[in-house]
Amino acid sequence: MKKVYIIVLNYNNWKDTIECVKSILNLDYKNYQIIIVDNNSSDNSIKKIEEFLQDKNATVISEESLKKSLSKIVFIKAKKNRGYSAGNNIGIRFAKINGYDFIWILNNDTEVKKDSLKKFIKCAINSEKNVGLWGNPIYYYGTNFLQGIGGKFNKFIAQGGTVGYKEKDLKKACRKINKVDYPIGASMLLSKNFIEEVGMLNETYFLFFEEMDLVIRAKNMGWKFKICCDSIIYHKENVTVKKIGDFADFVRIKNRLIFTKRYFPCYLPFVYSSLIFAIFNRIRRGQLRNILKLIKDNK
Repeated sequence: MKKVYIIVLNYNNWKDTIECVKSILNLDYKNYQIIIVDNNSSDNSIKKIEEFLQDKNATVISEESLKKSLSKIVFIKAKKNRGYSAGNNIGIRFAKINGYDFIWILNNDTEVKKDSLKKFIKCAINSEKNVGLWGNPIYYYGTNFLQGIGGKFNKFIAQGGTVGYKEKDLKKACRKINKVDYPIGASMLLSKNFIEEVGMLNETYFLFFEEMDLVIRAKNMGWKFKICCDSIIYHKENVTVKKIGDFADFVRIKNRLIFTKRYFPCYLPFVYSSLIFAIFNRIRRGQLRNILKLIKDNK
């Protein structure tokens, strides 16, 4: 059985993190370790997660002291919150120290089915050699509606949408796989060879655009991604994002420009034009400070 490290990033949302880990512990695929990374939470997340882990086979370490561990669950405390990519990269570095075949990056506001990982790995093993990144269909938590099977990127406005959004029929949604530009970042499986060649998540963005950046870097190196329609998860969606409110909004707009400048510079005039409406709305909502900061950062 291939060795899988499952990375769950927590920031001020210990309740969902614990529920996510509980669902992982019920998986029928057994060769895995869970890496919980706390991204320097400002609430009582560390205390609550440590209490949860007391009767589990768990090890607690700091970001500065990554080391080998055979514990089923490893809880890593980040020294500083440097964003979503940086937090997950701490987990990836731990996996590199310990040896792995696959890494499953999984949002903490998700829950998995018993066979989610087994079907994910089966799909990965049966994929072509140049496929090293996999996504899967994601349902809205507590419903039979899909959040989507993958993402679709609009270069003119530098924003993503979802393929299969609110679709009930999974087979029907999966017939649209050829329209998917990238896996939904809430659940991504990466192979060792893929990570060693393409690299870890890009920490430039802090939040959002990580999966799109990863896919483009991979394509430029001859790698492909695949959507595994047999493996599904459930997503409460954007729980942490909602907690940080205006900051998340600012970062999303800023990253639309960063991403476009990096990969699609010829589309910049269209993206800037599309931001006029966004800026008007934020001024109307009294978020002028965000706009002024955005202008300053992009001079």
